[in-house]
This record gives sequence, structure tokens and C-alpha cells, in this order.
Amino acid sequence: MSNAYTRLFLIPILIMIPGSIGCGASPDTRPAGTAETTSVPDADTTFYQEVSWAPDGTRILLSVLQHGIYRIFALSADGTRRTRLTDGPRDLWASWSPDGTRIAFSSTSDDNVDIYVMNADGSARVRLTDHPADDSAPAWAPDGNRIAFTSKRDGTSRLYVMNVDGSGQHSISDGPGEAWSPVWSPDGTRITFYATEDGEDYVYVMNADGSHQERLTRGVWPSWSPDGSRLLYAFGGRGQPPDVYVMQADGSQPTRIVSEGFFAEWSPDGNRIAFLRTTWRAPAGWPATSDVFVANADGSGVTRLTP
Repeated sequence: MSNAYTRLFLIPILIMIPGSIGCGASPDTRPAGTAETTSVPDADTTFYQEVSWAPDGTRILLSVLQHGIYRIFALSADGTRRTRLTDGPRDLWASWSPDGTRIAFSSTSDDNVDIYVMNADGSARVRLTDHPADDSAPAWAPDGNRIAFTSKRDGTSRLYVMNVDGSGQHSISDGPGEAWSPVWSPDGTRITFYATEDGEDYVYVMNADGSHQERLTRGVWPSWSPDGSRLLYAFGGRGQPPDVYVMQADGSQPTRIVSEGFFAEWSPDGNRIAFLRTTWRAPAGWPATSDVFVANADGSGVTRLTP
């Protein structure tokens, strides 16, 4: 999958450019934390950005695009109940803390893309980064003490790590390409991510300090299995929707398990995966809608959560 196609496939990537989406949108006036007993989406929902399982497996974090505004929702694992956690206008890339009590996310609420944390109910929002360059895609370390994230403060997209209070921000990637979407291994010793090099996207793993970077395969949005032995990732040919693959953590035995899926993540017990699938694309190939699906870990029993 080429870098150009990766950017085209997800409208939300434009969120990295402040002001690129949502001009003149009408905000939702319901207070954050308001629960609804209906399934997501409603008639206003256009796109889901990513999925993130709660540590107890009962909820899935989603970034939801409605009327050009991104908000973070918590969706019950059976798809029957949702809770809006943020007001937008551009809140996305949400990640649970290991104990499930807090959420890290990206936001442009202060006219710049920065990293924030909040309680799991959407309260007590705290800004961690404050830099003119974009800081996004936070990922909580398993020990709960660090957060990895993507930043463009070096003029290109690199991976950074900071303490959970925002201190100690430092770069851990210095490869030839642009690095995106870090994910910690369950034991906290390694990080997987994908990097764009010469127009192609590749899945990497490296030590948590940035050493021993190893390119595994072409693909995007990798995530670890709960036991750290395997990786989910998405890959698709040029001009084609990506599929969900699984491989061993060393890059061997790649196997396609879901067709037309992306941004897959294992449930905490390892028995299921959640993923996104584009459900309608405009004639030019621009995605108009996506939905949330779950399946067994082998890709069987695919069920749509957002009808």
C-alpha cells in the first residue's frame, strides 16, 4: 500500500492539518459523558477513525466524525450503548491507560494538535504537550508511566516518548522515513509502528528506547496480540481497500484473516478483534463512511457493531 493511498483511504488523516475539516459545522450541544441506549452510528455519523479496546474488554473507544466534528465515544462491546466523552471539534486517536481509568488522545481544542489525557468518563482534561508542530497518536505504555506519540517537531513525523505528566519528551526514532502510530508490546520492551519510505508503508518493531529497528513487512497500523507473539496489520494493493493480516512478531507467517478491513486490534483476552471497514466509497475512491466490526481472532464470525 503506497503512502499516497494510505492518506487517501482515511479522511481523518486530514485532522493533522488544523482547519482542514469542519468549517462552519454545528456542534452537538449534549454534554460530554451523556450515554445513549442506541447503537452508533446515528444519521449524523460519517466516519470512524480508530478502535481501542478497554482493558476489561467491555468497551471500545472510537473517534467519530459527525458534521465535520471529531468527538471521542465509548461504545459497548456489543454495540448497544455509547457514551460521548468529548465535545470536539477535533478529538481523536484515543488510547486507554492500562488500568482503564484514563484516556490519552489528540486534540485541536487549543488551535494546535497536541496530546491530552482525561478520566475515562471524559472529565479532568489535561494538556500534556504544547508545541507548534503536530503531536498525535498517543499510546500508553503497559507500566502506565509513559506515553509514546507521533510528532512533527523535527520537520518530519517521528516517534516520541514522554512521562504521563508530559515531562521528559524525547525522540526515539531516527529512520530515513516518516514514522507513525506507535504501539507498545504487552511487556513494554518493544514498540511497533509503521513508517513511510519512498512512497511505501512498512511495519517495524524496535526496542522501547528506539534501538534495533527492524522492518518486517509492507503494511500499516500494526498492533500486538495480548501475549506479544503476533501482530495484526493492514495491507492492500494500490487502489484497493486494505485487508487485515496477522503475522508472527518476527514478521514470519503472514496470513490474511479479514478482507477489506483496517485498524484492527485484539480484545484483551485475545479471543476477538475489532476493526474498521469502509462501507461506502465515492466514485473517485474517497471514503464516505466506515463502520465498526468485531470477529473471532481467526477472522471468522464477522459481526457489524454499527448498523
